[in-house]
Amino acid sequence: DLDEARAHLERALALQPDSFEALMGLATLCQETKDYARMAELAHRAHQLRPDRPEPPGLMGSSKLVRHLFSEAIEFLREAVRLAPGEPEHRVMLGRGLAALGRPQEAIEEYDRAIALRPLPQWRLEAGSVVPVIADSVEQILWWRRRCERCLDQLLAEDLGPADPRLLAVNNLGFYLGYHGMNDRPIAEKAAAVQLKLRPDLAWTAPGLEKRRPARDKGDPIRVGVASSNLAGDHTIGLLFRGLIRRLPRDRFHVTAIDLSGNPEFAKEVGPLADAWIQAGKRLEKARERIAALGLDVLVFADIGMEGASYFLAFARMAPVQMALYGHPVTTGLRSLDYFVSWGRAEPADAQDHYTERLIAPTDLPAWYEPLLPSGQAASRSELGLPEGRRLYGCAQSAFKIHPDMDRLFAGILDRDREGVIVLVKGMDPHWDALLRQRLARSVGDRLERIVWIDRMGIERFMAFNASCDVMLDTVHFCGLRTSLDALAVGTPIVTWPGAMMRGRQTFGLYESMGLGECVAHCAEEYVEKAFGMATDGERRAAARNRILARHDCIYRNEKGVMSLATSIETGWTGLPVKLA
Repeated sequence: DLDEARAHLERALALQPDSFEALMGLATLCQETKDYARMAELAHRAHQLRPDRPEPPGLMGSSKLVRHLFSEAIEFLREAVRLAPGEPEHRVMLGRGLAALGRPQEAIEEYDRAIALRPLPQWRLEAGSVVPVIADSVEQILWWRRRCERCLDQLLAEDLGPADPRLLAVNNLGFYLGYHGMNDRPIAEKAAAVQLKLRPDLAWTAPGLEKRRPARDKGDPIRVGVASSNLAGDHTIGLLFRGLIRRLPRDRFHVTAIDLSGNPEFAKEVGPLADAWIQAGKRLEKARERIAALGLDVLVFADIGMEGASYFLAFARMAPVQMALYGHPVTTGLRSLDYFVSWGRAEPADAQDHYTERLIAPTDLPAWYEPLLPSGQAASRSELGLPEGRRLYGCAQSAFKIHPDMDRLFAGILDRDREGVIVLVKGMDPHWDALLRQRLARSVGDRLERIVWIDRMGIERFMAFNASCDVMLDTVHFCGLRTSLDALAVGTPIVTWPGAMMRGRQTFGLYESMGLGECVAHCAEEYVEKAFGMATDGERRAAARNRILARHDCIYRNEKGVMSLATSIETGWTGLPVKLA
């Protein structure tokens, strides 16, 4: 029992505050319970006592890594490797850190050194699935994707020998692959097959599950569980889906909220919205058993691919019907998921080809989003550090969403509008910004002086930033959803160019919901002209803003979104035919 173990170690530490063993034992336990701030503090104290030991800097690096402080993490992880060059685990952690920082070649070199010391197939999978965080070119994207597929094919073909049953290969492909603008289904399916080859026990089935569905009484509410690591706090997933958990009709559903993160705020923020709630815990086997014990009819994973916990849990069969929501709008590649719930207005005609799961695409977005309007006087351009007296084209997307195909759009807008400035938001790590700046310096040349970066900001300043821009630029291939909802909340027009897959068509879907199309482009030239025209024509921009504000009820606090999820769950439970909107 983790609580009992923690209490025991806290008592030991109170008796011996300078005990290296107690500090490290408690720090390791904090890692298990995801108390990363306490973990870092304890590891730091241990490092001061024993600067010759590699474990404390290893834990300090891990704590930085999970909090996305990648450059800081690398310093500690390099120190751990220096102190114990023959211990492969520290090299693997350094490889993960370098991959997250956006140094893929260096990451692979560290993985290779670890594999030379201990040739685990899990680490080979991790090394083979590294991709750049900030892509340098379309050609580079294609090269890395081909490398990933070769690695997966090789692992599927080989007799891999014994894998460590305690280890799970980090799913490097689950997140950044989706930003390349290509169909990820073939790679996702191969990655899942390799994971199962390494760990067949992932395909666990809850005992007695096959008897549960026939025993259900007609007319009983469907027992639904919604699982995620990101339902609490200001994460996009929570902001999109907490309202659904609260508003699903209780005559048709009994709703259990399932926390996969151990977030202490979950009980206060999410628990009261559901009929029941649990924190599944970090350990895979226990989490599966706890979820299976709920006796659910339908288990809904909100955002598989955002982190590892939900991905590895979803290999198991814990409910008769299992679904993925579009929280991370990329197929999981998992045969254990029966359905993928998406959004009909944003899906293309060939959408089913992009998913391993059977696609359910209701017309209305399954979400309940509250517009986050400024509570007082919005900050001015000067207060936000923005140029005054210039036309501002804002692009509020994360750095890894800015695909190389955006570069020609930026260049075209800056050529068209000599008084225009493009405003980007800094990434989570300064190295990401440096990589993006280097790419743009090559692709847009001296126009780079009219691209500025502003600091990341809280929601009040972010909404003021949206209001300060003349027009927002949606990214291609993987566009905004929450960021688009935030810009439209203050009426700022967004120019968008719908892509080939749902994740590049979400802003288009919002405009379709509102019956507006004047900011939707269908080629690069039209994108540039629409952005320029909206930014330079004040009357046109004001009219567009008024039309957006007048149609807010189509996308915010929309009861149709609740019914979309309700109908999707019932479709999955009853096995009704699946149809695109």
